[in-house]
Amino acid sequence: MYQKIDELRKAFWHLRHGGLKQVRRWNRNRIAGSLESRKHRYLPSEALTSSSPSLTQSWQAIANRLETSLSAADVRQYRNFFAQGWILTNTPNPDVSLPEHWKSLGFGAWTCQFDPDLEVHHVVHAEGEYEILLLGQATDSAKRLHTSKSVASELLKELSSSLGWDAFDEAVTWLGGRFVAIGRRSSSVRIHVDAMASRSCYWARQGGHLVFASHSILAAQAIGDVAASGSRWVLTHPDYHNPAGKCLPGMVSPHDAVKMVIANCALTIQGSEISHRRFFSTPPESLSVAEAAERYLSELRFQMDAALAHRPKTVFGLTAGADSRAILTATLDLLHTADVSAMTYHFFARNADHSREDLLGANRLANLSNLKHRVLDVSPRRKTHAFTSMYSKTFPTWARFPTLARTYYEELGADEALILGIGGEVGTVFYRDREFDKITPEVLAGKYTQSAFQHDPRLIETMTEYMDYTELSEENSAGYDLLDLFYWEHRMSTWAAYGYSEADFGPLVVLPLNSRRIFHAMLSLPFKDRLRRSVYHQLALWSGISA
Repeated sequence: MYQKIDELRKAFWHLRHGGLKQVRRWNRNRIAGSLESRKHRYLPSEALTSSSPSLTQSWQAIANRLETSLSAADVRQYRNFFAQGWILTNTPNPDVSLPEHWKSLGFGAWTCQFDPDLEVHHVVHAEGEYEILLLGQATDSAKRLHTSKSVASELLKELSSSLGWDAFDEAVTWLGGRFVAIGRRSSSVRIHVDAMASRSCYWARQGGHLVFASHSILAAQAIGDVAASGSRWVLTHPDYHNPAGKCLPGMVSPHDAVKMVIANCALTIQGSEISHRRFFSTPPESLSVAEAAERYLSELRFQMDAALAHRPKTVFGLTAGADSRAILTATLDLLHTADVSAMTYHFFARNADHSREDLLGANRLANLSNLKHRVLDVSPRRKTHAFTSMYSKTFPTWARFPTLARTYYEELGADEALILGIGGEVGTVFYRDREFDKITPEVLAGKYTQSAFQHDPRLIETMTEYMDYTELSEENSAGYDLLDLFYWEHRMSTWAAYGYSEADFGPLVVLPLNSRRIFHAMLSLPFKDRLRRSVYHQLALWSGISA
């Protein structure tokens, strides 16, 4: 009787802290723990051992898997707010409520505090005049550098062996991965984000106080200004509608006093001066489809090979879409060798036709590819204080996709890497209508939303500010179409990166397409070949697998 009371108490504890999902998981583990005793209750040990040893082994394998298959929520217990976060300030003790377990290091006259779950590499030149702080995962295919540690050392070498920032900029340009790279030359600092700005860098200043951070709220709190009227205006605007979910336009940030470092731009701090300048200036080439496909294939395989070494287990986000199929075709042998599982999520509560068809198509691909297929239900879950508290503290002004973030957190493991095939449309064509004499703020507002909100004067004003801030103009385009750059830089830096930050609560998010070598190759094709996704068709021809 006392044992049953104790089990009920434990069940209620799990119910309060994680809801029915956590109760079921605890109960499965409890049952697995007593599996052996229940076996002996029905069959004698001799019979199990002599007549069916393989069954015993199978049962034990399941019991072991139940015992070790812990979700990120099980491991982190809803305490990892600002997950994989960091903050860099020129004052030692910013007025920010950070998790107690965060670590700290000095970076010249600056102080960096960071989540231990974030991979951080800090290297200093012997003379102390040069420093590199690399946050996240970075690779260099040309130099065969698979790890952030080796990349950080190479960046320091480039920075300390040349005058100015050009060598450092060029080295960062061709890195793959998901990272923020910060270099220091004496008192001057330069901050780079990865090719799609997928690991965000927000920044703010108040007088002489400068702060750079992974999350908008950290930067806002550090300068004592958490006003968010701009994001509230966008998200509650009566004319703004987007069935796929809303995002923030132009220079509108989650907090009014905070800005972002945008893809293909770098932030330089020299004394009291801060400049945000476009640095990517390598023009597209004139490639054949076969040449572009060969570059795509080579770079993607390198990035995937590096990605598969990040965690003991890996999950590949599989859809029935062209980008996902191309990645699968290009790296299938690597996925098999690493025993990767495919994963697709679906809104079972809504069960929309397009989502259901995508799930069935992904399942067919997984079956044909001999990959285990995990299906996650992202239907709304019962609200719990534990997740809601952690999420709202990390993202207090804008919730992009919290149900998906929670699903990843409660279904995938902290020891898993989640590979997402986002980014392919940078190289194909996202904005197909290009019949414009000139790209203006009004044009960009129309690309941002097709709703009546596109005509709002304040929206057009923030698009004007965005074009100035990112130096988005024909003169600075390096020969790329401005609409391609706008999709690449605006949509990836804001809409996409915010989603990755939400997913950081759980597994490690990896983006094997996040490389300018891939984007440059695909953008070096004629418009018609990009529109046809000719690179993907070439891969299908080489593989002999029908698209």
